[in-house]
Amino acid sequence: MDKPVRVLHVISAMTSGGTESFIMYQYRHMDRDKVQFDFLTSRAGEYIYNEEIRRMGGTIYLIKPPTEQGAWGFVKDIRRILKADPSIRVVHAHTFLNCGLAMLGAFLGGAKIRISHSHQARHFVHKGLKRKLYNLTMRALIKLFATDYFACGNAAGENLYGKAFYGKKGRFIPNAIEFSRFDNVKNEDKAALKREFDIPENVPVYTNIGRFMKQKNHAYIIKIAKQLMDSGHDYRMFLVGEGELLPEIKRLAEQNNLSEKLIFTGARRDIPAILGITDVFILPSLFEGLPVTVIEAQASLVPSVCSTEVTKQADAGMGLVDFVGITDEDLPKWEDAIKKSEKKNNFDRDAVYARLRELGYDNEENARRLSEVYLRAEQKSGI
Repeated sequence: MDKPVRVLHVISAMTSGGTESFIMYQYRHMDRDKVQFDFLTSRAGEYIYNEEIRRMGGTIYLIKPPTEQGAWGFVKDIRRILKADPSIRVVHAHTFLNCGLAMLGAFLGGAKIRISHSHQARHFVHKGLKRKLYNLTMRALIKLFATDYFACGNAAGENLYGKAFYGKKGRFIPNAIEFSRFDNVKNEDKAALKREFDIPENVPVYTNIGRFMKQKNHAYIIKIAKQLMDSGHDYRMFLVGEGELLPEIKRLAEQNNLSEKLIFTGARRDIPAILGITDVFILPSLFEGLPVTVIEAQASLVPSVCSTEVTKQADAGMGLVDFVGITDEDLPKWEDAIKKSEKKNNFDRDAVYARLRELGYDNEENARRLSEVYLRAEQKSGI
């Protein structure tokens, strides 16, 4: 092979979210003499992974999203990029329903392998005939023009493709992680984090990691934080991430006198160290696909309390994950579950890692499987 097969990942931006982290885990473990990643984004800005992508030889393309240039303009931009660089033989889209546009553009551009990848177990339902027709059209385009139908979990696959179609043609691709990043966190790195954020000794630390968007339900996190504070419980809580709702959530924190308790970190690259000083990970999302953050927390031996809207498939079955509802009446249950989770310890790291590997979360093995899919472009003729 003279040149590597180039894979164009279609995603809005390479922020610090779970899907983006999953892609980067795979990228770092690819044999880049055989497979190289490029990225088609539609949100301008210099994001947390951009420098690493360029350093590893990837190209970041920026085009206008469909909301700004229309669906056909988006499709034509993908076709134009693929025609300009024939070494891009694979298109791997992570944009839920808009994967339909990416698959059509990939087909017209001559990509041999066209992958639609679902990362959402539910989505917000927009009423109106126009939106319903759009959703039906996107699903039809995916089924017609994709060659592979991936999902991070069974619920995510059934949500985008339908239960029968996913059962017949879909493929579960675990949100695999690099175990070595989470079992070798240095004590000095953890101590430095506590100094950086002025965390008192013997005060429990809770953490949420996620983009500040409606799906992640940060407004409910504020309610949980207030419930804990009003009960006289001392703690600190990391809110890791960025996003359009960050200013609103910061205002809510101030209005509820939570400024001393909540620590807004922005996007961070030291997630293993943050989890290394975390006592309980919380995830009260309105919906998820299969959150990589919960896998990372389990790899860190950190108990998680998740909403009942998070797929049970995220639980490796080692006693590290609990689920609680997300109504106002459930707030005392969150307090109780968090306090009980603080007391969980003595987990066997080897046993937890063996279970995670058994479930497919070993990144090296996952990258090998994905590489095999991408390299099919070498043998595949026609489109």
